[in-house]
Amino acid sequence: WNGDGGTQQAQIDLITAGVWVPIATALMTDPAIKMAIFSPGIANIFQANYCALDTFLSELAMNLLKSDPSSSTTVHEEGTHRPISTTTDEDQLALTNLYYEPSIDEHTYQKVQSRIYAHPLTCDYSKKWNLPIYYQLRFAEVCKRLETAIQSIQSDGWYAQVYTGTDAMATQLKETIGFELPFFME
Repeated sequence: WNGDGGTQQAQIDLITAGVWVPIATALMTDPAIKMAIFSPGIANIFQANYCALDTFLSELAMNLLKSDPSSSTTVHEEGTHRPISTTTDEDQLALTNLYYEPSIDEHTYQKVQSRIYAHPLTCDYSKKWNLPIYYQLRFAEVCKRLETAIQSIQSDGWYAQVYTGTDAMATQLKETIGFELPFFME
């Protein structure tokens, strides 16, 4: 109740508090999971983990709030949907009036998703990703490839085959950007 004699609505965020917080807590507290997911030792695995969990987090609200197209529902009034019952059980039919499914639009998805991102646990989750180490590993890979290419050019000349990518990618680089020398394609 509020001071005006009216009722006060409770604000409950089931997606953040009921889904995201337990998942994030499990990911960040279990030592085996934490070591397997957040360890940047192998850059390709770290990148795959980061991309998968980032996609999961960014689509969490939409995937949980979307209505199931396989369930049969009928619209009775704006914002409410009641299941079409295939049984004649009178008790079940009487309960269908209690079902409520809100109208969910793009704004609702964005609002829920922003609450997920604003939660303090999401900030802690983001800090667990050891991105500076990952960037150092990737930078070392690029430097090694570049150093190998420079050494090959110094010994074999400008047309030495130093490009380590696929033939299709080499063709695309030649056609779209105009690179001709393998060194520049690398």
